[in-house]
Amino acid sequence: MNNIIDKISIHIEWIFSGIGVTVLVVALSFVGFFIKKIFLNAVSDLEHPDTATTYNNAALVYSRQGDYPKALELYYKALVISEKELDLEHPDTAITYNNIAAVYEMQGDYPKALEWYYKALEIYEKVWGVDHPDTATTYNNIATVYKNQGDYPKALELYQKDLEISEKVLGVDHPGTAITYNNIAFVYADQGDYPKALELYQKSLEIKEKVLGVDHPDTATTYNNIATVYAEQGNYPKALEWFHKALAIREKILGPEHPNTINTKEDIAAVKALLK
Repeated sequence: MNNIIDKISIHIEWIFSGIGVTVLVVALSFVGFFIKKIFLNAVSDLEHPDTATTYNNAALVYSRQGDYPKALELYYKALVISEKELDLEHPDTAITYNNIAAVYEMQGDYPKALEWYYKALEIYEKVWGVDHPDTATTYNNIATVYKNQGDYPKALELYQKDLEISEKVLGVDHPGTAITYNNIAFVYADQGDYPKALELYQKSLEIKEKVLGVDHPDTATTYNNIATVYAEQGNYPKALEWFHKALAIREKILGPEHPNTINTKEDIAAVKALLK
């Protein structure tokens, strides 16, 4: 089944949530805005931290458009300024390391992604300490790369570190903690340990229903993930039950033409075909 599992991971925060003509026009407007800011900053100070921030913002837009070479070019410009004007161990430098790593990850260059994520992690651990949300997020990012490489033991080790920090610092009932439960569940599902995966997806779901509400896209994602596990176990009636829960939310909140809504419809059709 195509797109049957929604993969959740924390990376950089995107400006846009959809792709389309309108969004593309808006994106291009943002690029123009940031380029103008770069020019204005250049007039005052080419190496000012604000200029680095503008490079970062413009790079984020290019990354969202899939123009990874341009994104990297601008992130590296931001990095040169941050390393020179701030400090090699400044949190803003770590943010740029993290952003560069995310681009390499999206390109499928996992060794390069790990190199830059570990650079960010080194700064966060030294400056913020181990028990900080940014440190936890970076553990999560690194774990996701290991998961994508198929190194499940290493992925679980780092997701567990993320979970320990999230529960301690954010709290047990925080959406960030729910996301980590979801990510760990995904690894167990990938390994075929479906009972463990369902247990963790249920923990994630309890938090999301309590904090975000039943009619939230993130809650729908967990419904969809639970459905996927049941489908992979061959429990198709149960899978359809959970897929329909996810679909109801996605049609209501995201609309019938949203990619996530369409994916769930395709999943339902695929499961129904298996029942024939």
